[in-house]
Amino acid sequence: MEILYREPTNVTPLISFNPKNGEFVIEGRSIPENAEMFYSSILGWLDCVCEEPPVKIVLNVKLEFLNIASSKRLLFILYKMIEVQEKGCRVMVRWCYDERDLDMLEVGEDYATMVSEIPFEFLAYDAKSMKSNLKV
Repeated sequence: MEILYREPTNVTPLISFNPKNGEFVIEGRSIPENAEMFYSSILGWLDCVCEEPPVKIVLNVKLEFLNIASSKRLLFILYKMIEVQEKGCRVMVRWCYDERDLDMLEVGEDYATMVSEIPFEFLAYDAKSMKSNLKV
């Protein structure tokens, strides 16, 4: 199966799903005007993954912002992860959040409760120091 890759924009996140190594990444901002349209092809691709799941998937979620429509689509992605897990794939979600953004931590904790079948790991990072360490 091919890698699913979408470049990030100001309103859509980076999507990089690699079924060969099991690294799935959603990173950035998810505030598209039409979240259903943006996520429909991703959910369709995940339907194919459900047919022939890899051995493992680590879903790395590192979102700065997400709107309500995106949060619903992210929940649909997590439901797909449950489907894949039921077919024998080991699934884990790594929820990364800026250590100052406790709201985003709470969002991750809410998802962990809603899809309790999947283990979540919560990783705090310091976005302020990361930005100051960037070389121009």
